[in-house]
Amino acid sequence: MIWAIFFLEITRIPALAQDKQMKFDLPINCELGQDCWFMNYVDVDPDTGVARDFTCNKRSYEGHKGTDIAIRSFEEVEAGVDVRAVASGTVLRLRDGEADGFRNDDEMDELRQARKECGNGIIIDHGEGWLSQYCHLKQGSISVKPEDKVRRGQNIAKVGLSGISAHPHIHLSLLHNGEHVDPFTGQKQYEGCGLETVAPLWREKTVKYEPFALYDGGFIGGRPVFSEISRGIKEPFANKDSDILSFWGVYFGAKPGDKIHMSFKDPNGEVLTSQDITQDEIKARQYYFIGKRKPQTGWTRGTYIAEMIVSRDIEGETVTRTLKKALDIF
Repeated sequence: MIWAIFFLEITRIPALAQDKQMKFDLPINCELGQDCWFMNYVDVDPDTGVARDFTCNKRSYEGHKGTDIAIRSFEEVEAGVDVRAVASGTVLRLRDGEADGFRNDDEMDELRQARKECGNGIIIDHGEGWLSQYCHLKQGSISVKPEDKVRRGQNIAKVGLSGISAHPHIHLSLLHNGEHVDPFTGQKQYEGCGLETVAPLWREKTVKYEPFALYDGGFIGGRPVFSEISRGIKEPFANKDSDILSFWGVYFGAKPGDKIHMSFKDPNGEVLTSQDITQDEIKARQYYFIGKRKPQTGWTRGTYIAEMIVSRDIEGETVTRTLKKALDIF
């Protein structure tokens, strides 16, 4: 998520001729929009105190030098999600041994002082002045060593939660001749936003910018604890004995003005509860939930259907994302 100065003095790398045909794959074995999502993009705004991605949207934070691709929760970290080399090259440097986990402010300050923001990571030299860096890798998962030759798409580690990371994800930084480059545009990092694209560096044309992503949700018995949900803990499970049924949802890239609609229906199609919310602040990740107490007659047996709809006006067009979940009570 954050460039680790510890790893390499980038300015010491000799400048080589730029290969404008260089293309890169995604650094993770997943399907975008299904089991992984873009969480943060490169901050391209040179002004202090301002962070903008290449579209001039605020899906970044100040000084962010790479692209973050998130998985659903820590549950997937434990199961194992492969990190892949974005192009063929030679392993230049790596670090392993940093523990995975969620950290408090004091622990994050210690990591900053030790220059271990990246956690476990790898740097690969692709030649022609190009480097790629991978951060927040799972402890003990790195399967390469310095000077190893790797091929494009080769598994080199697994996604983790090492270093400074509030959510399980892989951070990828691309550099050319010592300067960070935004893979969505081919522009150097601080060229500014809203510029004409030089040439996207992604090899797959299906890799597209997402202004926001509704990525997870579900039923739970009682009030959801979001810190536990991010760890993959979905208990207490909702069932016929639950005093409260709650439906929760979460999305990446929250922006003021977003419209959120949540509702769930009983097996007869009657709306049990619903809520309409307007997002009031920028957040990389935003949770919401609605709940209903058990009626005196108990929960009606059958299938409950819930949905969360996030809508945003973008250049005069309403863009929506919808998540639906079902719960059987018998």
